[in-house]
Amino acid sequence: MSEITIETYGGGTPKTANEEFWKGDIPWIQSSDLVEECLFDVKPRKSISQEAVSKSATKLVPQNSIAIVTRVGVGKLAFMPFSYATSQDFLSISELKTAPEFTVYALYRMMQLVSNEVQGTSIKGITKDELLAKKMLIPSRNEQKKIGTYLHIIDHLITLHQRKCYRFIDIALDAWEQRKLDNVAEFSKGRGYSKGDLIELGTPIILYGRLYTNYETSISDVDTYVEAKDGSVYSRGGEVIVPASGESAEDIARAATVDKSGILLGGDLNVVMPNEDINSGFLAISISNGNPQRELAKRAQGKSVVHIHNEEIRNLRVPFPIKVEQNKIVEYFFNLDHLITLHQRKCEETKSLKKYMLQKMFPENGKCVPKIRFSGFSDAWEQRKLGEIYGSIGNAFVGTATPYYVEQGHFYLESNNVKDGQINHNSEIFINDEFYEKQKDKWLHSGDVVMVQSGHVGHAAVIPKELNNTAAHALIMFRNPKEEIEPYFLNYEYQTDKVKKKIENITTGNTIKHILASDMQEFVVDVPKYEEQKVIASYFSHLDHLITLHQHKCDELQKLKKFMLQNMFV
Repeated sequence: MSEITIETYGGGTPKTANEEFWKGDIPWIQSSDLVEECLFDVKPRKSISQEAVSKSATKLVPQNSIAIVTRVGVGKLAFMPFSYATSQDFLSISELKTAPEFTVYALYRMMQLVSNEVQGTSIKGITKDELLAKKMLIPSRNEQKKIGTYLHIIDHLITLHQRKCYRFIDIALDAWEQRKLDNVAEFSKGRGYSKGDLIELGTPIILYGRLYTNYETSISDVDTYVEAKDGSVYSRGGEVIVPASGESAEDIARAATVDKSGILLGGDLNVVMPNEDINSGFLAISISNGNPQRELAKRAQGKSVVHIHNEEIRNLRVPFPIKVEQNKIVEYFFNLDHLITLHQRKCEETKSLKKYMLQKMFPENGKCVPKIRFSGFSDAWEQRKLGEIYGSIGNAFVGTATPYYVEQGHFYLESNNVKDGQINHNSEIFINDEFYEKQKDKWLHSGDVVMVQSGHVGHAAVIPKELNNTAAHALIMFRNPKEEIEPYFLNYEYQTDKVKKKIENITTGNTIKHILASDMQEFVVDVPKYEEQKVIASYFSHLDHLITLHQHKCDELQKLKKFMLQNMFV
């Protein structure tokens, strides 16, 4: 197990008699905070101060670590997205070399076996050395990510079962009834209006094209306006609208509800008003998923442009549970949509803040200090050539590497893996031992910086500890610093508009852009004192963590929603 992690942390308990130790903002994790089979979302009940950490045996464990109970409550563990401290009852592993979600589940399985094996008298437990000596079977990283994601989704479903049951069985056990829409709804059409009628302010209107791009299942806020005409069709609230035209049969077979009255319903909209026995939100979800969606798509007419008329919708048969179950299902999916929207908004807000601060916390052209600065720093920034900062600025392997690709081997860092200041594993290439060893003099080490030299030039990233001794292809490498430099500070400076423009000015090529390592030797950057570099890097790292956290949560919720729609509406 020691091969899956770079750092490990023990713990200790600050003196409970010192009340000041227990008034800080560092989460204090106890064994009782962890619940068996709940491997995420730990909610600590206590916190300690920085002084408590410095004056006791406890350690400040970095975020994205796994806390493992090794004494009282052995067998429990959890993933921690935040920094924390623990007692001596824990061993924490950090800077994982494997996919986090997979590692959590694999460790949990192993610890369940350990908890049955460990021996003791008053306290059952396992030592650090015993635990780290345990062996785990590790698949490829792609398979790790797939397994971890799948199990995390299953955990969400288990929680859902426990709270509400799969079909909200605590609400209703009645069988769903197939009903023809013509028997449960009234049908009409929207009227008039096109994109050419839109104005900046006026009466809100829904146009059919926006159903494909802007609106979710429930429409309450409308951001397009027209000057109302005589004979227009206004919503009463509770309508289900289905586009009458679209580019494909699959796209057109979708529906949404209009929650508010007084909204204009434009042309090319089929309007369905269900009776009081039908929840309009449930009807919209049903039309957009499962067999009703497939049947409606089959009935779409046309080639380059397809059409759906009210007649096709009238004859559609949809399964309905009783009203109370409809209401609960709609509540669940609308709440899920709300959470997705919330995390999307938080993610975008944090991205906007980061973009703004990148322009304000680095000097403008012709300036030697930034507009926004952390307190305690007043010295002017220096302009330095990168060749003065780094002892080695050169190219990683350039040439054909495909003959050395293998299914499992050494991860090969390429330009596709470097984007927006980070290293991703969206695509992974592996090389054999022979080719890897031939590049030993060009191996990257933790703290080195790489930059894309062809294509999306200028995108950079810092090599983390888990990618120490990594071989790379078609990247510019910044290695062997001559002085104390915070690599993450430079990485964020490369993301500023000022530096992006400077890099753009030295790129060559028309179809495919290129940048030379020799040009980066002479490239000038603005550099403050080392302590200020660290503070700036820490601030932007925190923003990046928040962005990743919200995006990850959003992705999880989207996967859960998709899974539930596929299985509830068949």
